[in-house]
Amino acid sequence: MYDIRYFDDDRGNEIELPSKIMRFKTESQRVLPSNILIDSYKSFKDNMQQAIEDYETFFNTDEYEDRTNEKFSIKIQKFTKLVYLYLDYCEDDCFMYPFIFVKDPTTTNEDKWISMAGQGRILIKWKYFPKSFSDVSYHSIDYGIGSDDVIKEYIDYVKNTKFWKDKDISDKTIRITFEKFNAREKIYNIKHLEFAPKEYYNNYRMQRPDYFLENVCDLEISKNIKNLFLNSELQKDSPASDYIQLLDDFIKTSTNIAKRKYTWKMT
Repeated sequence: MYDIRYFDDDRGNEIELPSKIMRFKTESQRVLPSNILIDSYKSFKDNMQQAIEDYETFFNTDEYEDRTNEKFSIKIQKFTKLVYLYLDYCEDDCFMYPFIFVKDPTTTNEDKWISMAGQGRILIKWKYFPKSFSDVSYHSIDYGIGSDDVIKEYIDYVKNTKFWKDKDISDKTIRITFEKFNAREKIYNIKHLEFAPKEYYNNYRMQRPDYFLENVCDLEISKNIKNLFLNSELQKDSPASDYIQLLDDFIKTSTNIAKRKYTWKMT
């Protein structure tokens, strides 16, 4: 019997298991859909441009450092997480979790999918591991609707992917985050699944619980990335190559720091 907690992505609150959840199909792919790769780069560029517009706010970690704050939300993890994602793939030849793509409801294009989570992983795969295969789950109402049976099937699927295969998760809490795909009919899709230590949920500090994102809020890596950013000449209208070069600088100068500090990694 698994310890499972369900969360609504829109509000961040804990919810009961939805009664209507889209089913999914799985694949192992080398090449991800082109629109998803483009969206991943756009997301990274948007984060960089937010930092250009107001770096003091973007790199501010006061809320995190003040341990009297019950909950915090900071932006720097949008960059620090990339270092740990890169390190994950270097060490394990895979990411911890599959990509989740949902059929785009705004188009009749059968090949148009939207990435639910994992923009950082997509960016890292595209830049550093383009020829590698990745586990992907495709979710669509075309595949049917279920409830607890979909959850059981998805947990079993993740458990048997490359990173988690043969690992014991009996001592973990499973967080599943849902997004409302169709509000009128109350149909949900799985947006993310994460295995975390059970004790994490007794005292998590992020406004929305996320074991990985909370731990990648590393002040040493944050300071390093901030210095690289401020010493760069990146402008909002700089070419894509300049944005990617700064990403490369983030990764290359922070990986050894992450190696030393990654004692909290799920195993």
